[in-house]
Amino acid sequence: METIFRVTVPATRGGWKHTRWPRNFKLRTSLSDLFIQLCAFLTAQATMGEPSDLVEILPDPPPPGLIKHHGHRCGQGKRLNGRGVREEPQLHPCNATSMSRLESERAVDKVKMNSTRAETVVDLTLRDPTKIVQVARSRFNEGRTLPIKFRRKQLNGLVRLVEENEQAIVDAIHRDLRKPEQEAVSYEVLPTLNEIKHVLNHLDEWTRPEKPPKPLTNLMDGVYIYKDPYGVVLVMGAWNYPFHLTLAPLIGAIAAGNCAVIKPSDVSPATSELISILVPKYLDQDCYPVFLGGIKETTELLKERFDYIFYTGSTTVGQIIHKAANKYLTPVTLEMGGKSPAYIDSSADIAKTVKRILWGKCINSGQTCIAPDYILCTREVQDKFVKYAQKVILEFYGSDVEASADLCRIVTDRHFERLVGLMPGLKIALGGRYEPKDRFMEPTIAVDVSPNHPIMQEEIFGPILPMVTISNVDEAISFINKREKPLALYVFSTNKSDQGKLLKKTSSGGVCVNDTILHIATNVLPFGGVGNSGMGAYHGRSTFDTFSHRKSVLVRDFKSVPEKLMASRYPPYSKSKLSMIRMALQERKGLSCRYLSHIVMFLLGVIAEEGDKHEAYVRLTLNQHYRSVKEKRTGIARPSRDGAVTFTEGFNLKLAPSQADISSLAFHVFQATSGYGRDKLIGKCVLGSYMFARGRALIQWNTAINNPMEQNQQWHVLCE
Repeated sequence: METIFRVTVPATRGGWKHTRWPRNFKLRTSLSDLFIQLCAFLTAQATMGEPSDLVEILPDPPPPGLIKHHGHRCGQGKRLNGRGVREEPQLHPCNATSMSRLESERAVDKVKMNSTRAETVVDLTLRDPTKIVQVARSRFNEGRTLPIKFRRKQLNGLVRLVEENEQAIVDAIHRDLRKPEQEAVSYEVLPTLNEIKHVLNHLDEWTRPEKPPKPLTNLMDGVYIYKDPYGVVLVMGAWNYPFHLTLAPLIGAIAAGNCAVIKPSDVSPATSELISILVPKYLDQDCYPVFLGGIKETTELLKERFDYIFYTGSTTVGQIIHKAANKYLTPVTLEMGGKSPAYIDSSADIAKTVKRILWGKCINSGQTCIAPDYILCTREVQDKFVKYAQKVILEFYGSDVEASADLCRIVTDRHFERLVGLMPGLKIALGGRYEPKDRFMEPTIAVDVSPNHPIMQEEIFGPILPMVTISNVDEAISFINKREKPLALYVFSTNKSDQGKLLKKTSSGGVCVNDTILHIATNVLPFGGVGNSGMGAYHGRSTFDTFSHRKSVLVRDFKSVPEKLMASRYPPYSKSKLSMIRMALQERKGLSCRYLSHIVMFLLGVIAEEGDKHEAYVRLTLNQHYRSVKEKRTGIARPSRDGAVTFTEGFNLKLAPSQADISSLAFHVFQATSGYGRDKLIGKCVLGSYMFARGRALIQWNTAINNPMEQNQQWHVLCE
């Protein structure tokens, strides 16, 4: 495969004497291409005068790996020094993983648009996907990513990447989508940072082998579930949230111990190139390489063998990814989209409903996979919705929506033209204005939309909100179930019966009741699609599980007792052996340990010795419930029989508890704890004391029956 290089030359005054080739420069390409490239380089050197616009001289068609940025580029050409003398240009492989720290910092400066100097760029770059995967697989086979210490180091590197470059990230996202700073920080930077910290807090717990309950046949064996990394995984990000949707899956891949090839979207070039610059600074360059490119380069990348593929994007491309993965039976997670409906009934608070739906629709200008795609409601609710929507849009963006800095823009001309093509034939009740030059589209509401209109046949992915009228919740359920399963379902109703019907009779990736979007912000809930909206899930623990293979492990020894118990499996076979196997393999309902502590307390009361000072003073709250309660919180409570010992020490003495002891214990537990834990602890204390007393009562009753002379005295004690 040809190796192509990028030449970056400042298009300013300067002499040839300042230019030199690197000492170990090698170029392998065709002779004609080499001639064209050298001519372009010499032309750039001879340019005299003021800086001109970006000029790109490339073979036709341009080589794979090229990303065009007219104006500014994260190349590595030198600026004018303080004396106005041009420094020498550099010729190097365009490999983000080979950049030095100084080069990365200079590139980040260019990404931040701190310089307005134009450059003449000749892009001769091509990274070999085969070599990238081979290096990553070699590092995985060496076991570099397996130690927990290494994983923590990489995750902490991601934390520093986000914290130290927040403004650069926000600026890059703004250039791609003109996304407001608050949206970029709230929906990309902070969720990524919180996800990393959540994983770091639980990494030891998640990576520890599980010990599931054992059946009778494995009572003397070791039964474990290990969490193994898959190997080399491919993470393909999306353009609508280009930073978060690229790094969020990567977090789980790192935590699970995988190597990962990172493929940002080519539709958001500024953020993608920033990722390619920053990631090598903070992560292991061989284990987590970044691959840039468009459709052609991605097609070549998908020919490589990966152990897992995680893709976020459209359903059409997701089907292509799934087909490519079938070659090696590679498991995949596909996070796609679909038409996510919002059902509104008359019981909903219409003012809050309108504000929450329009917020979910308008963030990122509707370019969100879980944005409300259309509304199902009665005609009466529809009229109220439009009335309140006018006030909400005015509150959100003012009287001139186009001038507002809080509304994002459509990402490309192609996506903008697609959205404009969906509008003919709609009955526009609000909005409808758009400006092709700026790719601006006003939030638009269409009423009385026919289910057969083109806008109802595909995911909108823009700020257009059609409203379809239905008569009741059953009609809404029927409408939803006749179409592909959505990624999200939104229910706005205070009617518990209708909520239950929609939850039970429809299928979707997730459901949010009386709000939008927020169900994916909870990292304890998995996020993913079903059917046409995707497969697999992530967020929090689910991301770690997605990139982990749950390996079953059974450990046996060579002791005689287990061998005899399993001897029936060996030939020669007989009916008696078959009977033993039937008995051993019979499924049994497991014994519940819920009341085990109460039974223990009762038995302790039964076996307690008689006498005033030698009756069992057991652990009233069952020692396991008090291990977390330190002596400093409960040391003020002391047994009434011996005030010289502390409460904790009193646990190990055989002293009879008095009613005052129990009351004192409950009082101090009440002071030292709060909430559900307090109530549970007091309940355990009282119930444990009761069970212990019943055990003692049983012995005393037996003594009274067997000893008539003491019967009256014992009966008096029992009555007390």
